[in-house]
Amino acid sequence: MKRKNRLFTTLTLTGLILTGCAAQAQTIDRIDLETAKAAAIEAAGFQTSEVSFVSTELDRKNDTEYYEIDFTVNGVEYDYDIDALTGKVISYEIDKKSQKHNSSSGTDSSKNTEIVTDTTSSEPSSKELTETEAKKIALAQVPGATESDIREFEVDYDDGRLEYDGSIYYGDMEYEFEIDGYSGAIRSWEVESIYD
Repeated sequence: MKRKNRLFTTLTLTGLILTGCAAQAQTIDRIDLETAKAAAIEAAGFQTSEVSFVSTELDRKNDTEYYEIDFTVNGVEYDYDIDALTGKVISYEIDKKSQKHNSSSGTDSSKNTEIVTDTTSSEPSSKELTETEAKKIALAQVPGATESDIREFEVDYDDGRLEYDGSIYYGDMEYEFEIDGYSGAIRSWEVESIYD
């Protein structure tokens, strides 16, 4: 009888713990679309009045929900992926072929050139990024982080294509990344607490 009571107690506690975890997971709210749009515009360095939105949608990749925010400014197309929980930029692309940046538009073009991916070309660039360039791209996504915050970093080849993998530990968060070794595009960006 004692054994049945222990089993019942164990199963009951397990059920309560799982129910609590599920309830906790449901309390995490994603940001709304307008907040995601504002984050993309701010990251690009524009004002809302300068932007024409092309499309916006909520999407999911690798268990990460994000907003795809596509807009144009002076004929240049900007595609931003904004984390639906944190509102941070996961990655972005700028279609440079549609029109060159106008320096009077208020955009810091030096900021944008580090992670630009030319979406109009299907041919991979033959120029490889250096490790230093890849680290700068990753660090640009974590304001305040420095090279000393990169704890893991390696050069890898995925299907024969150069990529850089690593982790940044900053504050109480770990940022894991994969960066294309030719275009500089962030292929994967995951953020989690160091306490998880």
